[in-house]
Amino acid sequence: MFHFLKRLKFQQIVDGLWAFVSLLGPSILQLLYTIVAARALDPSDFGYLTLCVSVGTIMMALSGFGAGGLVLRQTARQPERANEFLGRSIAWTALSAPVVGGASIAIMLLVSPTPLPIWLAFCIGFSELISWRIAMNCQQVFIALGQQFRVAIVGMLIPFGRLVAATIITSISHKTLMAFAIAYLLSTFASALAALWFTVRRTGWLKFHLRPFDALGGASFALTSFNAAIQVESDKLILAFFATPADVGVYAVAARLMDGLYAPTRALKQTLQARMHKAGADGSSAVIKIVFEIVPLILLLGLAAWIGVVLTTPIVLWVFGPKYAALGHILALIAALPLIRSFVEIGSELFLASDRSGFQTVMQLSATVFRILISIVLISLFKLDGAVAAALLSAGTVAAIYWATAWISLRRHNGLRATAVKEKT
Repeated sequence: MFHFLKRLKFQQIVDGLWAFVSLLGPSILQLLYTIVAARALDPSDFGYLTLCVSVGTIMMALSGFGAGGLVLRQTARQPERANEFLGRSIAWTALSAPVVGGASIAIMLLVSPTPLPIWLAFCIGFSELISWRIAMNCQQVFIALGQQFRVAIVGMLIPFGRLVAATIITSISHKTLMAFAIAYLLSTFASALAALWFTVRRTGWLKFHLRPFDALGGASFALTSFNAAIQVESDKLILAFFATPADVGVYAVAARLMDGLYAPTRALKQTLQARMHKAGADGSSAVIKIVFEIVPLILLLGLAAWIGVVLTTPIVLWVFGPKYAALGHILALIAALPLIRSFVEIGSELFLASDRSGFQTVMQLSATVFRILISIVLISLFKLDGAVAAALLSAGTVAAIYWATAWISLRRHNGLRATAVKEKT
């Protein structure tokens, strides 16, 4: 770890700080939105809102059929064609919207324990699948270009817009779920337009077309994002099916807190993404070496987050009030999740950067199925506590597989290189 830190240049440190801002900033804004919405709505209504957001977040990974993920890889290798790659990703997002959007609304209605208003499903679903997806694609362009300042700006537009809209709604005497849903839709759409305008100023006018399209690479990126969303969101859907919307609301607050604590590791990954994808052109061994250098730092950040949650639990309970008293007995355990998720996502990025699409696709499918099965079993038996246990167990299993595979691959590469040197001498 210390060798890695010593080799950092000043600009890399600045980029790392901006990457941290680009992840911590949205996390803070989203946490503030959660506080505003949770205090304004009762736990059941907040649970319904969270349920729809969870479905939208999961299905957003499939929006565009992975074209958004390809923007990062392609722009990192051919930055002069960024406008072409971004235009293609938006074209695929528009093409996929009716299919993925319809499926999302159907899932929201299916998993809801009581009848869910169709207008709520529509407002939240299309906010995530179109507006949020476009903003994320814009962010991918700046990540690939290594412009972390612009990454931070684009990343905070939508959370800031939603927070402003929610704050305005709370100033109205009648704080209804419909008002929050409409504000969510309009603020997300306006913020996405701002993100697109900001990006086009840098890349030039977009070129909208569908071909050529790397279907296998897109599927790999889509499944990776889908799996990451499943790791974070599926337990809320299953919890809604077996428990109550109020339980979903409590668990959603805890999950949002964990997202903020995960920001430092995501910032580290984001800073290294362009370097990893460039190194991946020469094979997986170069990427694995980059990743292994930062393992101690990931461990340190995760342990610090865990300890911090345990010490500040009384403050969290005071902020959210007695309606969310159930947070008290789950926070200490779920606080281990940012550490485990860090190893999952870094390990996943390792194989994406190495162009090992086949392995990544199989891994993502297996991880998703395991996550759903273990969540159904544990949540049906233990409700809220089962959701926490399922999140930790599934993430830990996936992380172990990723890192064991990376270790074996690196040892095999070193062994082959040593054999080649012996043969030469």
